[in-house]
Amino acid sequence: MAGINKDNYATQREVRQLFDLLGNRWARRWLVGVRSPWQLATSQELTQFLQRWRESRFALQCSAYQGLHRLIHAGWYGNPASWPALGYRQPAAVMEMLP
Repeated sequence: MAGINKDNYATQREVRQLFDLLGNRWARRWLVGVRSPWQLATSQELTQFLQRWRESRFALQCSAYQGLHRLIHAGWYGNPASWPALGYRQPAAVMEMLP
């Protein structure tokens, strides 16, 4: 949870609860609609799960989708290894400051 603002404990707690829920096999089956373990889920199952939550009539599922969406984007766009695939060249002065 290093990518989440350390000052916002409530957000960290909500994300932890979401991951705990998604890690529960019963929740994965009945709330998410994915029968197999995450590692064995097909891309079609994952796509359908994300689409259902994105378009859900339940605000909580829409909110959970948005949270996952933001985390994935932060991880992708915040990773210097992904920048060449995006055609992005960070200024040299900034690159020197990165770990």
